[in-house]
Amino acid sequence: MDLPFRIDFSARKPLSQQATDGFRLAIKEGVYRDGEALPSLRDLARRWNVSVKVPGMAYSRLADEGYVVLRPGVGAVASRSGVRSWNGTVLFVSVGLPGGLFLPLYQESLRNEIESANMRFYSTVVPTDGTGEHPDFNRFKSYLDQPYDCVVIFTNNARLRKIVRRHAARSVVVGNAVKGAVDPDVVLSSDDAERRFAADCVHAGIRHVRVMVNGFARCGVVPVLKESGVRVEQVRIRRCPGLLPGEGVERAAHDYWTPARLERGNLPDLVYFADDHHALGSLIAFAENGLRIPDDMSVVTWSNRGSTMPFNCELARIEFDPISFGRDTARQVLASVHGRKPLTPCHCSAKYKRAESFPL
Repeated sequence: MDLPFRIDFSARKPLSQQATDGFRLAIKEGVYRDGEALPSLRDLARRWNVSVKVPGMAYSRLADEGYVVLRPGVGAVASRSGVRSWNGTVLFVSVGLPGGLFLPLYQESLRNEIESANMRFYSTVVPTDGTGEHPDFNRFKSYLDQPYDCVVIFTNNARLRKIVRRHAARSVVVGNAVKGAVDPDVVLSSDDAERRFAADCVHAGIRHVRVMVNGFARCGVVPVLKESGVRVEQVRIRRCPGLLPGEGVERAAHDYWTPARLERGNLPDLVYFADDHHALGSLIAFAENGLRIPDDMSVVTWSNRGSTMPFNCELARIEFDPISFGRDTARQVLASVHGRKPLTPCHCSAKYKRAESFPL
Protein backbone atom coordinates (compact mmCIF):
# COMPACT_ATOMS: atom_id res chain seq x y z
CA MET A 1 0.00 0.00 0.00
CA ASP A 2 1.33 3.45 -0.94
CA LEU A 3 1.73 5.99 1.83
CA PRO A 4 -0.64 9.00 1.81
CA PHE A 5 2.34 11.40 1.90
CA ARG A 6 5.78 11.76 0.36
CA ILE A 7 9.16 11.97 2.07
CA ASP A 8 11.50 14.64 0.71
CA PHE A 9 15.04 13.37 1.28
CA SER A 10 16.53 16.70 0.20
CA ALA A 11 14.51 18.77 2.69
CA ARG A 12 16.04 20.34 5.78
CA LYS A 13 13.23 18.95 7.92
CA PRO A 14 14.33 15.66 9.60
CA LEU A 15 12.78 12.48 8.16
CA SER A 16 11.25 11.56 11.50
CA GLN A 17 9.47 14.93 11.65
CA GLN A 18 8.23 14.56 8.07
CA ALA A 19 6.85 11.13 8.95
CA THR A 20 5.20 12.48 12.12
CA ASP A 21 3.53 15.31 10.21
CA GLY A 22 2.46 13.02 7.35
CA PHE A 23 0.84 10.36 9.52
CA ARG A 24 -0.75 12.96 11.80
CA LEU A 25 -2.46 14.64 8.84
CA ALA A 26 -3.52 11.30 7.37
CA ILE A 27 -5.14 10.26 10.65
CA LYS A 28 -6.85 13.66 11.02
CA GLU A 29 -8.29 13.37 7.50
CA GLY A 30 -9.52 9.82 8.07
CA VAL A 31 -7.12 8.08 5.69
CA TYR A 32 -6.38 5.78 8.63
CA ARG A 33 -9.52 5.02 10.65
CA ASP A 34 -9.59 4.36 14.39
CA GLY A 35 -8.17 0.90 15.08
CA GLU A 36 -6.47 0.59 11.68
CA ALA A 37 -2.86 -0.57 11.77
CA LEU A 38 -0.18 1.72 10.34
CA PRO A 39 2.76 0.31 8.34
CA SER A 40 5.30 -1.57 10.45
CA LEU A 41 8.63 -0.02 11.43
CA ARG A 42 10.51 -2.54 9.29
CA ASP A 43 8.34 -1.77 6.27
CA LEU A 44 8.91 1.97 6.61
CA ALA A 45 12.63 1.53 7.22
CA ARG A 46 12.87 -0.60 4.06
CA ARG A 47 10.90 1.90 1.95
CA TRP A 48 13.02 4.86 3.07
CA ASN A 49 16.31 2.95 3.41
CA VAL A 50 16.82 4.18 6.97
CA SER A 51 17.16 2.71 10.44
CA VAL A 52 13.96 1.58 12.18
CA LYS A 53 14.75 4.31 14.73
CA VAL A 54 13.53 6.97 12.27
CA PRO A 55 9.92 5.75 11.93
CA GLY A 56 10.11 4.66 15.56
CA MET A 57 10.66 8.26 16.63
CA ALA A 58 7.67 9.34 14.53
CA TYR A 59 5.37 6.72 16.06
CA SER A 60 6.59 7.59 19.56
CA ARG A 61 5.70 11.26 19.04
CA LEU A 62 2.31 10.35 17.59
CA ALA A 63 1.64 8.11 20.58
CA ASP A 64 2.51 10.97 22.93
CA GLU A 65 0.08 13.20 21.04
CA GLY A 66 -2.66 10.56 21.16
CA TYR A 67 -2.88 9.89 17.40
CA VAL A 68 -1.69 6.29 17.66
CA VAL A 69 -1.65 3.51 20.21
CA LEU A 70 1.42 1.24 20.34
CA ARG A 71 0.26 -2.35 20.86
CA PRO A 72 2.71 -5.21 21.53
CA GLY A 73 2.66 -7.71 18.69
CA VAL A 74 0.52 -5.42 16.53
CA GLY A 75 2.45 -2.16 16.19
CA ALA A 76 1.07 1.33 15.75
CA VAL A 77 -2.72 1.63 15.49
CA ALA A 78 -4.55 4.84 14.55
CA SER A 79 -6.57 6.36 17.38
CA ARG A 80 -8.07 9.84 17.25
CA SER A 81 -10.00 9.35 20.49
CA GLY A 82 -6.92 10.02 22.64
CA VAL A 83 -5.92 13.28 20.96
CA ARG A 84 -5.47 16.06 23.47
CA SER A 85 -6.00 19.73 22.67
CA TRP A 86 -2.87 21.68 23.60
CA ASN A 87 -2.53 25.43 24.14
CA GLY A 88 0.92 25.60 22.57
CA THR A 89 4.14 23.74 21.80
CA VAL A 90 7.63 23.86 23.32
CA LEU A 91 10.80 22.36 21.82
CA PHE A 92 13.68 21.42 24.11
CA VAL A 93 17.07 21.09 22.42
CA SER A 94 20.25 19.64 23.92
CA VAL A 95 23.61 19.12 22.24
CA GLY A 96 25.11 15.65 21.77
CA LEU A 97 23.88 12.47 23.41
CA PRO A 98 23.29 12.77 27.16
CA GLY A 99 25.73 10.68 29.14
CA GLY A 100 24.43 10.91 32.71
CA LEU A 101 21.24 11.01 34.70
CA PHE A 102 21.14 14.78 35.27
CA LEU A 103 19.90 15.79 31.82
CA PRO A 104 17.09 13.18 31.62
CA LEU A 105 15.88 14.09 35.13
CA TYR A 106 16.01 17.80 34.32
CA GLN A 107 14.20 17.25 31.03
CA GLU A 108 11.50 15.15 32.68
CA SER A 109 10.94 17.82 35.33
CA LEU A 110 10.66 20.47 32.61
CA ARG A 111 8.27 18.28 30.60
CA ASN A 112 5.99 17.77 33.61
CA GLU A 113 5.79 21.49 34.30
CA ILE A 114 5.16 22.39 30.64
CA GLU A 115 2.48 19.73 30.14
CA SER A 116 0.77 20.72 33.39
CA ALA A 117 0.35 24.12 31.72
CA ASN A 118 -1.37 22.25 28.84
CA MET A 119 1.47 22.87 26.39
CA ARG A 120 2.90 20.11 24.18
CA PHE A 121 6.53 19.28 24.91
CA TYR A 122 8.96 18.03 22.26
CA SER A 123 12.63 17.28 22.66
CA THR A 124 15.50 16.67 20.27
CA VAL A 125 19.27 16.52 20.18
CA VAL A 126 21.66 18.47 17.97
CA PRO A 127 24.07 15.81 16.66
CA THR A 128 27.80 16.37 16.89
CA ASP A 129 30.77 15.02 15.00
CA GLY A 130 32.88 12.07 16.12
CA THR A 131 34.66 14.13 18.79
CA GLY A 132 31.37 15.04 20.43
CA GLU A 133 32.41 18.71 20.41
CA HIS A 134 31.20 20.20 17.08
CA PRO A 135 27.41 20.59 16.61
CA ASP A 136 25.63 20.18 13.28
CA PHE A 137 24.47 23.78 12.84
CA ASN A 138 22.41 23.11 9.69
CA ARG A 139 20.49 20.33 11.43
CA PHE A 140 19.81 22.68 14.33
CA LYS A 141 18.43 25.36 11.99
CA SER A 142 16.05 22.79 10.49
CA TYR A 143 14.51 22.22 13.92
CA LEU A 144 13.59 25.91 14.06
CA ASP A 145 11.56 25.70 10.82
CA GLN A 146 8.63 24.36 12.85
CA PRO A 147 6.17 26.85 14.42
CA TYR A 148 6.98 26.18 18.09
CA ASP A 149 5.69 28.68 20.63
CA CYS A 150 9.02 28.55 22.45
CA VAL A 151 12.40 26.88 21.90
CA VAL A 152 14.51 25.96 24.94
CA ILE A 153 18.19 25.28 24.24
CA PHE A 154 20.59 23.89 26.83
CA THR A 155 24.09 24.77 25.63
CA ASN A 156 27.14 26.97 26.18
CA ASN A 157 27.85 27.07 22.43
CA ALA A 158 27.88 30.75 21.41
CA ARG A 159 26.86 30.12 17.80
CA LEU A 160 23.87 27.93 18.72
CA ARG A 161 22.67 30.58 21.15
CA LYS A 162 22.91 33.24 18.44
CA ILE A 163 20.99 31.04 15.95
CA VAL A 164 18.13 30.37 18.33
CA ARG A 165 17.80 34.06 19.19
CA ARG A 166 17.75 34.96 15.50
CA HIS A 167 15.41 32.26 14.16
CA ALA A 168 13.02 31.39 17.01
CA ALA A 169 10.13 33.76 17.74
CA ARG A 170 10.45 33.00 21.45
CA SER A 171 13.37 31.25 23.12
CA VAL A 172 14.86 30.41 26.50
CA VAL A 173 18.63 29.89 26.63
CA VAL A 174 19.94 27.71 29.46
CA GLY A 175 23.59 27.44 30.46
CA ASN A 176 26.58 29.22 31.94
CA ALA A 177 27.38 32.87 31.44
CA VAL A 178 29.96 32.71 28.63
CA LYS A 179 32.07 35.69 27.51
CA GLY A 180 31.08 36.79 24.01
CA ALA A 181 27.92 34.63 23.91
CA VAL A 182 24.23 35.44 24.26
CA ASP A 183 23.38 35.82 27.94
CA PRO A 184 21.31 32.87 29.18
CA ASP A 185 17.80 33.26 30.57
CA VAL A 186 18.46 30.44 33.06
CA VAL A 187 21.97 30.98 34.40
CA LEU A 188 23.87 28.05 35.87
CA SER A 189 26.42 29.02 38.48
CA SER A 190 28.75 26.87 40.53
CA ASP A 191 30.93 29.71 41.86
CA ASP A 192 29.84 29.46 45.49
CA ALA A 193 30.11 25.65 45.53
CA GLU A 194 33.59 25.79 44.00
CA ARG A 195 34.75 28.35 46.60
CA ARG A 196 33.46 26.13 49.42
CA PHE A 197 35.30 23.15 47.95
CA ALA A 198 38.53 25.16 47.63
CA ALA A 199 38.19 26.31 51.25
CA ASP A 200 37.88 22.68 52.36
CA CYS A 201 41.04 21.83 50.39
CA VAL A 202 42.96 24.53 52.25
CA HIS A 203 41.49 23.44 55.58
CA ALA A 204 42.42 19.78 54.93
CA GLY A 205 45.98 20.66 53.90
CA ILE A 206 45.52 19.58 50.28
CA ARG A 207 48.55 20.76 48.29
CA HIS A 208 48.16 18.97 44.95
CA VAL A 209 44.86 18.41 43.06
CA ARG A 210 44.57 16.60 39.75
CA VAL A 211 41.53 17.81 37.78
CA MET A 212 40.17 15.56 35.02
CA VAL A 213 38.03 17.32 32.37
CA ASN A 214 36.35 16.46 29.06
CA GLY A 215 38.39 17.38 25.98
CA PHE A 216 38.69 21.14 25.74
CA ALA A 217 35.90 21.90 28.21
CA ARG A 218 36.45 24.71 30.69
CA CYS A 219 36.49 23.71 34.35
CA GLY A 220 35.63 26.57 36.69
CA VAL A 221 37.14 24.92 39.74
CA VAL A 222 40.70 25.23 38.36
CA PRO A 223 41.16 29.02 38.78
CA VAL A 224 39.38 28.92 42.16
CA LEU A 225 41.81 26.30 43.48
CA LYS A 226 44.79 28.20 42.11
CA GLU A 227 43.63 31.40 43.81
CA SER A 228 43.51 29.43 47.07
CA GLY A 229 47.17 28.48 46.69
CA VAL A 230 46.57 24.84 45.71
CA ARG A 231 48.76 23.36 42.98
CA VAL A 232 46.49 22.19 40.15
CA GLU A 233 47.35 19.65 37.47
CA GLN A 234 44.71 19.59 34.73
CA VAL A 235 44.28 16.45 32.63
CA ARG A 236 42.15 16.54 29.47
CA ILE A 237 40.45 13.25 28.63
CA ARG A 238 39.20 12.59 25.09
CA ARG A 239 36.54 9.91 24.95
CA CYS A 240 37.28 6.63 23.19
CA PRO A 241 35.75 6.58 19.68
CA GLY A 242 33.17 3.99 18.67
CA LEU A 243 31.37 4.04 22.03
CA LEU A 244 28.43 5.99 23.38
CA PRO A 245 29.55 9.31 24.92
CA GLY A 246 29.29 8.18 28.54
CA GLU A 247 30.90 4.81 27.91
CA GLY A 248 33.65 6.41 25.83
CA VAL A 249 34.55 8.83 28.63
CA GLU A 250 34.50 6.05 31.24
CA ARG A 251 36.82 3.87 29.15
CA ALA A 252 39.22 6.74 28.47
CA ALA A 253 39.35 7.68 32.17
CA HIS A 254 39.93 4.06 33.12
CA ASP A 255 42.77 3.68 30.63
CA TYR A 256 44.42 6.92 31.77
CA TRP A 257 45.31 5.37 35.13
CA THR A 258 48.30 3.27 34.12
CA PRO A 259 50.18 1.31 36.81
CA ALA A 260 52.88 4.00 36.80
CA ARG A 261 50.35 6.77 37.51
CA LEU A 262 48.85 4.69 40.32
CA GLU A 263 52.13 4.28 42.19
CA ARG A 264 51.81 5.87 45.62
CA GLY A 265 54.54 8.42 44.94
CA ASN A 266 52.81 9.66 41.78
CA LEU A 267 49.35 10.20 43.24
CA PRO A 268 47.96 13.68 44.00
CA ASP A 269 46.44 14.48 47.38
CA LEU A 270 43.02 14.72 45.74
CA VAL A 271 41.54 14.07 42.31
CA TYR A 272 38.59 16.13 41.10
CA PHE A 273 36.46 14.70 38.31
CA ALA A 274 34.63 17.27 36.18
CA ASP A 275 32.22 14.52 35.08
CA ASP A 276 30.83 11.47 36.88
CA HIS A 277 31.83 9.30 33.92
CA HIS A 278 35.44 10.18 34.66
CA ALA A 279 34.79 9.19 38.24
CA LEU A 280 33.21 5.85 37.37
CA GLY A 281 35.97 4.77 34.96
CA SER A 282 38.68 5.93 37.34
CA LEU A 283 37.16 4.29 40.42
CA ILE A 284 37.06 0.97 38.61
CA ALA A 285 40.76 1.38 37.77
CA PHE A 286 41.49 2.23 41.41
CA ALA A 287 39.66 -0.85 42.65
CA GLU A 288 41.43 -3.10 40.14
CA ASN A 289 44.79 -1.86 41.45
CA GLY A 290 43.96 -2.00 45.15
CA LEU A 291 43.83 1.76 45.69
CA ARG A 292 41.80 2.78 48.75
CA ILE A 293 39.57 5.85 48.83
CA PRO A 294 40.07 8.04 50.83
CA ASP A 295 43.06 6.38 52.56
CA ASP A 296 45.38 6.64 49.55
CA MET A 297 43.78 9.63 47.86
CA SER A 298 40.70 11.82 48.31
CA VAL A 299 38.04 12.10 45.59
CA VAL A 300 35.53 14.83 44.68
CA THR A 301 33.32 14.78 41.58
CA TRP A 302 31.00 16.97 39.56
CA SER A 303 27.85 14.90 39.89
CA ASN A 304 25.57 14.32 36.91
CA ARG A 305 24.92 10.69 37.67
CA GLY A 306 25.59 9.92 41.31
CA SER A 307 27.58 6.72 40.78
CA THR A 308 29.72 5.65 43.72
CA MET A 309 30.53 2.14 42.51
CA PRO A 310 32.68 0.17 42.94
CA PHE A 311 33.35 1.64 46.41
CA ASN A 312 30.95 1.54 49.31
CA CYS A 313 31.45 5.19 50.15
CA GLU A 314 29.58 8.29 49.11
CA LEU A 315 31.51 10.70 46.91
CA ALA A 316 31.94 14.35 47.88
CA ARG A 317 30.47 16.29 44.98
CA ILE A 318 29.27 19.50 43.38
CA GLU A 319 25.81 19.14 41.86
CA PHE A 320 22.65 20.85 40.65
CA ASP A 321 19.17 19.72 41.65
CA PRO A 322 17.62 18.70 38.29
CA ILE A 323 14.03 18.85 39.58
CA SER A 324 14.09 22.44 40.83
CA PHE A 325 16.21 23.36 37.80
CA GLY A 326 13.44 22.06 35.52
CA ARG A 327 10.82 24.06 37.40
CA ASP A 328 12.85 27.26 37.14
CA THR A 329 13.27 26.74 33.39
CA ALA A 330 9.54 26.11 32.95
CA ARG A 331 8.73 29.42 34.65
CA GLN A 332 10.95 31.21 32.14
CA VAL A 333 9.31 29.35 29.24
CA LEU A 334 5.81 30.32 30.35
CA ALA A 335 6.91 33.92 30.87
CA SER A 336 8.32 33.96 27.32
CA VAL A 337 5.16 32.42 25.83
CA HIS A 338 3.02 35.01 27.61
CA GLY A 339 5.00 37.78 25.98
CA ARG A 340 7.17 39.05 28.82
CA LYS A 341 10.27 40.50 27.15
CA PRO A 342 13.04 40.78 28.01
CA LEU A 343 13.10 37.95 30.53
CA THR A 344 14.67 38.58 33.91
CA PRO A 345 17.50 36.01 34.18
CA CYS A 346 16.89 33.21 36.65
CA HIS A 347 19.96 31.98 38.57
CA CYS A 348 20.39 28.33 39.55
CA SER A 349 23.26 27.59 41.92
CA ALA A 350 25.10 24.31 42.40
CA LYS A 351 25.60 22.83 45.87
CA TYR A 352 28.80 21.44 47.37
CA LYS A 353 28.15 18.31 49.43
CA ARG A 354 30.77 16.87 51.73
CA ALA A 355 31.10 13.10 51.98
CA GLU A 356 33.47 10.40 53.19
CA SER A 357 35.55 10.32 49.99
CA PHE A 358 37.07 13.67 51.14
CA PRO A 359 37.46 13.64 54.93
CA LEU A 360 38.35 16.89 56.71
